Amino acid sequence: MLLSAALQGMGVALQPTYLVSEILQRGELVQLLPQWQAKTMNIYALYSSRKYQPPAVRALIDHLVAFFSSGQ
Repeated sequence: MLLSAALQGMGVALQPTYLVSEILQRGELVQLLPQWQAKTMNIYALYSSRKYQPPAVRALIDHLVAFFSSGQ
């Protein structure tokens, strides 16, 4: 909702880079205070056991690590 409001010219919104990087590149929004950054937020994956972990779960975790590490 905040991103949509900002795109409609309704004000300023603090948004994660992975959501707005393309929008910023297209010039639909402009970054305010580029020298300032919000605190880093951690994401945790919880699963029952590595011993019986299905390959699909491992693949999903690896994908999420790569995606969020790339700064998108």
